[in-house]
Amino acid sequence: MAPGHAASELNAMVEALGGTIGRRLDIINASVVELPARAVPALSGHPRVAHVSIDRGVVGTMERTSATIGATTVRQTLGYDGAGVGVAIIDSGVTPWHDDLAAGDGGQRVVRFVDFVRNRPNPYDDYGHGTHVAGTIAGNGFDSGGARTGIAPRAHLMVLKVLDDKGNGRISDVIAAFDYILRRS
Repeated sequence: MAPGHAASELNAMVEALGGTIGRRLDIINASVVELPARAVPALSGHPRVAHVSIDRGVVGTMERTSATIGATTVRQTLGYDGAGVGVAIIDSGVTPWHDDLAAGDGGQRVVRFVDFVRNRPNPYDDYGHGTHVAGTIAGNGFDSGGARTGIAPRAHLMVLKVLDDKGNGRISDVIAAFDYILRRS
């Protein structure tokens, strides 16, 4: 929306153009809408509308991290290991029972999971990339005898699932995940 206008002002206009209102994206004062293609010029030309963008797809990738960042040296020389730090991961979910993501006391370090894809309450990762990222960030090295630990092996994780079982998602889900994080910071 243009400065000084609320996204809710779009409701009647979108409906009059034959569209439907979807999710609100408060962080950017916007809404996800579905419109017939013929109605896009009318909406984008309205003085209360700052910008119209396609809700493009997003895709997770499985590339390997090739550069080292010195996390082991920081842990060994400075003692920083992620204890007391929360990390939000916006990806394909997480497999919370993985040994490398367990807390030292047998508990889990995945403290919050939000599914923007299927709205399931329990953590899962049907693509695998989110679990890979969680391990890179906070894996404790259990399965490798400590040889392959993450950057912050004692951090706790908030995992926001925005990618489906094929690694595909919507940019509006990614924005909604950022909004969710910011509302809880």
